[in-house]
Amino acid sequence: MVYFAIMTRYEAPKGEDLLYQCKFLRVGDDLFVTEPDNLDTRHDALAMQDGVSDQVKAFQRSEPDSLDAGVLKVSTAYGEHKLSICGESSRLCVYETPVVRQKTMEVFETQSPGFTIEKGSI
Repeated sequence: MVYFAIMTRYEAPKGEDLLYQCKFLRVGDDLFVTEPDNLDTRHDALAMQDGVSDQVKAFQRSEPDSLDAGVLKVSTAYGEHKLSICGESSRLCVYETPVVRQKTMEVFETQSPGFTIEKGSI
């Protein structure tokens, strides 16, 4: 089974028959996630724990397209290897736009070889 520390940099899921959700935060090309099925952690807490809150604040002012936050759904069940990206973070005032979400999908695709990346819904 895949295990993420409570707050950690993203690593592609490893294992079969996984089906879970977690929160994610993209800061530039860096991805951070909560552990599987932890949807209680707020995105701002994720940023603080990983030491990127100053970077998040700077990007909010100067490069808002460099930030994204939401929910990552992971499925390796039934032979599929799929990541669905959905939601947004009102706490960080990071809202989904087509440009932002497309960049996030590209970053997940680069860091998750063998996975299909799709825009999902909550």
